[in-house]
Amino acid sequence: METLELSKPFMVSGKEVTELTLNFEALTTSDFKAAQALKALISDSTSMDISKVCSQLRLDSEFQIAVGFVAACKGTEGLNRSDFLRLPMVDALKLGEATFDNFFMS
Repeated sequence: METLELSKPFMVSGKEVTELTLNFEALTTSDFKAAQALKALISDSTSMDISKVCSQLRLDSEFQIAVGFVAACKGTEGLNRSDFLRLPMVDALKLGEATFDNFFMS
């Protein structure tokens, strides 16, 4: 698992969190649907053919952020999808980078 230090503390379930634990290993194919739903919150594009997931994950920064956040939900106690839109932008971008690195740089 990977740890992502937040730029500033973030409130999760009434508790101040300073880092997110990313559990990419716990992701399942159904989590890509969850990531798609999160991506829909920040994008106009909501259509995803599962056969195109790999290319979308490689090229789509919004989807990378969403997948990273789902991995953070798997690894960070109390973090859930309702926290997604409150995450500082700088940390969302770090999540996208961590996702890309996990799937394509290792």
